[in-house]
Amino acid sequence: MKELLEKYKAIIAKYEIVAWDTEPSYYRLKANLYFIDGSQLIIKDYLFPTGRKYSFHWQDEDGNLIIRWDNATHWKGVNTFPHHKHEKNGVFDSKEVMLEDVIEYIYIYKGDIYMLKQKDQILAEALKLPPTERAELVEQLLSSFEFTSRKIIDALWSEEAESRIDAFERGEITTISAKKVFEKIEKRKD
Repeated sequence: MKELLEKYKAIIAKYEIVAWDTEPSYYRLKANLYFIDGSQLIIKDYLFPTGRKYSFHWQDEDGNLIIRWDNATHWKGVNTFPHHKHEKNGVFDSKEVMLEDVIEYIYIYKGDIYMLKQKDQILAEALKLPPTERAELVEQLLSSFEFTSRKIIDALWSEEAESRIDAFERGEITTISAKKVFEKIEKRKD
């Protein structure tokens, strides 16, 4: 379970283990996963000496069914019997029989939404940083792009910096401390 939580941490907001029992010939897992979009996966997975029973019930934040995967034996007409999934418009074949299969399905199904929410969360956190740290982050992000002209830009900035240092040493320009610059920026924000 820890490996799954780590692998899908980008989409899982939190989780709770309701019950976990294990013996050599059986196990019982009841848990809840809460995704970053507000949806929830209610997990019931049991292995008995007579076989395995599972139900993975995925619902939206209002408790409405999105999909439930299970292996109850009452749907004999599905090609993957006893494995099937319930959706709003019926019962269908299901290849997803293990918890990881179900989480992967959810990840792919909701991937774009999760990525947008994750991007929004990252941006919100970045905007809380002080100005100097935001500037450093911007520089790191920009340097992560592989531009062929990046070397040219870096060379030009290096040349400009050398030119300014030379002008300072000749007394042609003065400096302002970084502290004063950032104080001025902060005052403009107010």
